[in-house]
Amino acid sequence: MLHGLDECLVPPSPVEGNGYAADGAELPTDWGSALRRYADGTILVKGFESVFTRVFKACKEQEMRVAAARITDFEYDSYLRAF
Repeated sequence: MLHGLDECLVPPSPVEGNGYAADGAELPTDWGSALRRYADGTILVKGFESVFTRVFKACKEQEMRVAAARITDFEYDSYLRAF
């Protein structure tokens, strides 16, 4: 929001009807894609120190690796209980 105020950006018109069918930028649907979009962005770097943005990205990458290494209940039930 601060970026929009600083740059005097005009917000788009409100969506009428089915907002899901409207054209617009799509948000990432997975954690890795969201981190890549964050790393490629330039707006947050202006609002925060570059050290913060690098450390935040590193923390989120570590969280993603830890989460990916865990066996979910679904995986356990689907694969390990099958034997």
